[in-house]
Amino acid sequence: MSNVADDSASTWLDQLRLQGGASPLLIVADNAAISHWSREWHDRLSHAGWSYRVRLGEVADAWRASESAAIADEALRFQARSMLVVGCEQVASVAADAAKQASLPLLTFPPSSSASHF
Repeated sequence: MSNVADDSASTWLDQLRLQGGASPLLIVADNAAISHWSREWHDRLSHAGWSYRVRLGEVADAWRASESAAIADEALRFQARSMLVVGCEQVASVAADAAKQASLPLLTFPPSSSASHF
């Protein structure tokens, strides 16, 4: 990796840490975010030595409460110390409920500005 890439990774991780981020990290994302960022998450977080897991956040109103509970349960079983949400507003809302249930800090980056952080 070049120094520029290392600097941007460091900046991104520093921003996560400033929001209360720590490893292990549970990432809750929509399909578009997973498709776009999964390789980058793997490269950056693995390089930094962070444990992480990515979970698709479901957003249908019919199972919103059960999805929030399932995400919170997964976070606790994974022993996550923080949760990052990347995606649409509905996924952010479900992840916020889950983070609250699991008593974890919820880290966010608006998808429109995510490109500058990776």
